Amino acid sequence: MTSDRAALARLRQRLPSTPPQLVALLRDAGPAPRPAASSPAGTGFVLFPADELTAARIAGVAAVVVFGGDGAGDLFAIAIADGRVFRLREADYLDGVYRGPGVTLVAADLAEFLDRLP
Repeated sequence: MTSDRAALARLRQRLPSTPPQLVALLRDAGPAPRPAASSPAGTGFVLFPADELTAARIAGVAAVVVFGGDGAGDLFAIAIADGRVFRLREADYLDGVYRGPGVTLVAADLAEFLDRLP
């Protein structure tokens, strides 16, 4: 199921700096369950619908867009500046900022992240 044009338009208004590769993924694939991203805690990968993406920050990284999860509580976020993908597992979250040892880099970009999905 692809994301509808209205949802993508709302996303562009609400989070105008959403990385273009994420917008393209939402446009082409839409929100859909996917296999686990090699996460021992994860039971799968879910791409959130465009209306459910959220902006946040990762301490020391800058702005990110939270775009999916593993079905077991871990979240995935893409850095707005350079497209790196992070797993947010049991990370501290305060005032819109994730921090702590639960924040880990899992891919250099969205394409690498998607390639790693089984």
